[in-house]
Parts: sequence; structure tokens; C-alpha cells
Amino acid sequence: MKTQLLHKRKYIFSFHDSMQRLIFMGLLQFGPVEKFQDKDQVYLFVKRNCMIVDTTMCEPHYNLVLETRVFERRRYTLNTLTDVDNYWFDLMCVCLNTPLGVIRKERPKRSSASKSQEGPVGVPVDTDRHKFRHLDHMLKGSREVCYTAVIPGDGKGAGGLDSEFFGHLKRNWIWTCHLMRTKRSNNQYESSNTVRLNSLLTKHVTMDRGPKFPGPSPLSRGSQQG
Repeated sequence: MKTQLLHKRKYIFSFHDSMQRLIFMGLLQFGPVEKFQDKDQVYLFVKRNCMIVDTTMCEPHYNLVLETRVFERRRYTLNTLTDVDNYWFDLMCVCLNTPLGVIRKERPKRSSASKSQEGPVGVPVDTDRHKFRHLDHMLKGSREVCYTAVIPGDGKGAGGLDSEFFGHLKRNWIWTCHLMRTKRSNNQYESSNTVRLNSLLTKHVTMDRGPKFPGPSPLSRGSQQG
């Protein structure tokens, strides 16, 4: 597995970013990280104890879970791959069934005069670079291993995760994207067969209608054989 991940250092940066996301979820922990240390020389500790907060009964909101009641906290111990699959499946079900992404009412449209009075509009900031800034201290690593099931962050996201994960969005889950892609690929496969058949028929039609090479025709060839 190490040779596949570190092959020509092609996937090392994306793999390191994925490890950072897992640290922000409370599933991994970095060992002591030194300055200017290579990304493939970092020690990782995989935590066995984790937790999911059942946020399916929260109040509808755009992106924040408001804990108006006591939510159930499910604890998991990851000893086998089956336990890992069960954890991710339960987390996906909780996150996708959390009533977030709800817009209560439309904002009133502003007139052009009010827009001109406000002054120039600021340049949009790249949000991906500024995500999880409040969790950067976890990337420094530590020699002391935390065995307890703790979810870092503000806990106002779906499943008890940090709100900047946006775990309630279906497009952020590779599993659902993979299932949608397989359905789409099956439809594309069926349509591609019809396209190939149509193109094959059009090729034969154009070959029959196009210019013919000089040579004996099938009728004359048959008469010669007879």
C-alpha cells in the first residue's frame, strides 16, 4: 500500500489532505511534526474509539445544528474492517438525513441606488484555503495519544462534525457519487451501444454510396466462375 500511495510522489499531496480531514474528524492523530518535514515521513496514529452524534432530529437550518435537545451519541470501537464500514455507513446516513441546507425565506432584493451607495464590492476570498483554520493546531502533532472518542471543532455540523465539513451535502460523499456514477455509466453504456450501431450503419451506407474502386463487379465475377 505504501508503494502505491507514494509512487513517484504523485498522490502524496492529496493523500496528506485526506489525512488532515480525518484528523479534523477525530479519527487520526499526527505524531510529532518537525519543521520542513516531508509529508511521507510523518507518523500517523489510527484511533479505534470514535463517536457519531445523531443530529437527524435537529431544527432545520442552513448549515448549523442548533442543539435545542440532547442528541444521542453513538460510540464505536473500530477493531475490524466491518466496524469501519458500519461507522462510515452510519455517519453517511446521519449526515444526509440531517435537516440542513434549508433556506427559510428569500432576502429582499436591493435597488440599484442602494447598491451604488454601498460602494465597491470586495473581491471574493478563496474559502478552501481558509477552511479549518481554527483546527490548525491539531496538525502540529503530539507524542501523547488521545484514546477517548472526541470530535474536534465546533460540533455544529451534521453528525457532530465541524460545520465547515458540510457533511449534509450529498455531493461531499464519494459513496453516493460512486453509486450515481455507476447508474450513469450503465445508461451511457446502453446509449453508446446504440450510437455505435448507428455509426456502423451510416458507415455501410456511405461506403455503398461512395466511389467504388475499379475492379470486377460481383455479377461479372459470378459469370466468370460459371
